[in-house]
Amino acid sequence: MHYSNDTRLCPEHLSKIIKKYLLNTRYYYLSSHDILSPVMIDRLHFIISIGEHRPIAETYLLELDDNGEVVKSTNKSIKLSTDATNETTLYIRSCEDNTAIEVITSPNKYLYGHNLYGSSDIRFLTTETVHKALTEINRIDILPRVFRPACGNVVESTEIKILGVDINSMCITPRPSQYLSLLPNRLDTNATITVKDNTVYVGNHVHSDSAFRIYDKWVERNNKKMLQYLSSKDQEWMSDKLRIELILKPRELDKLELSDVAQWSINIAEIIYKKYREKLKLMKAVSEDLSLLDSVEAGYYCRWKYVGDPLEVIIPAERTRVRYRKSVKDKIGVDLARPYNGEGMNPLLQMVEPRHMKMSGIPLSEIESTVARIEVSDTDTDTKANIPLSMLMG
Repeated sequence: MHYSNDTRLCPEHLSKIIKKYLLNTRYYYLSSHDILSPVMIDRLHFIISIGEHRPIAETYLLELDDNGEVVKSTNKSIKLSTDATNETTLYIRSCEDNTAIEVITSPNKYLYGHNLYGSSDIRFLTTETVHKALTEINRIDILPRVFRPACGNVVESTEIKILGVDINSMCITPRPSQYLSLLPNRLDTNATITVKDNTVYVGNHVHSDSAFRIYDKWVERNNKKMLQYLSSKDQEWMSDKLRIELILKPRELDKLELSDVAQWSINIAEIIYKKYREKLKLMKAVSEDLSLLDSVEAGYYCRWKYVGDPLEVIIPAERTRVRYRKSVKDKIGVDLARPYNGEGMNPLLQMVEPRHMKMSGIPLSEIESTVARIEVSDTDTDTKANIPLSMLMG
């Protein structure tokens, strides 16, 4: 079966409902597509060509030779804060001989404050971000009218170049912190794995062209003392969430032919994220071939798995315990020091897309009564059926 008319791909059907229920809320800016999309843009680094102008900052970083002559001068950036939390900043400066503007920020946070979810539309975010930043520093005059939001979606050429983007989504797991602690030993990858605080990095997030950052969202908010800025409802919702963030650097974007913002249609962020996310094997296969173990190891393994005894009880002597634990782990990938729980890890569930919509307080009953039911066709039997939207929403 296939979807011949998937409402999720025709988000304009939902615009009236979204505008009604998000009016006067900070999520009012989200398009219909963004409400349904499971991904959002976190960090964004881009350059927008606007023509020659007086530099945004009148201060420079100078590089001198041995004789004191200026070899290179670089415009300094102006730093702007997002909101009362001051959690995220925006850096903006003139570059390329004062013919372009460079911006580095988390656009959703800069535009609307800290979000649990937000826009994945890069064209929209770049235009809105530049417009707000230049307005804030009283330099909107240097922005050609064609780039202003009132003129519509104008970024159809190479005038905006993307140098880096982080795309994230949230998954559900019963105990995120426990999942993270087990994750490094369960990743089936040749990439570098780095554990830092409450975060697991897959790939070198500093030097690699692409990488993943995986962390417990609730703990991150708590460690930064930012829970106070979220409602109790948001805090409760966040308690079982694991955020998985894809980091794309310039060379990776060039390889994907996504350095030009014109290539970023409204659903590209979601498509790219899912493509990379599929390569991230979060559950290393565990062998049940006990022939890989000697008879003593197999006995310890069966007692651990089927009786449930902890390793300290099975092998009281510490040196012997350490030796057998390492041997079993090397041979079949099982750590006998951890309690057996069926899979060795909590299940990880991809976040259901319409959860965004439920969080926004939009009743599914009204959505169903307003949005056309989805027509599903079976090409084998040449039959068609209409199914309610809720069946897609879980």
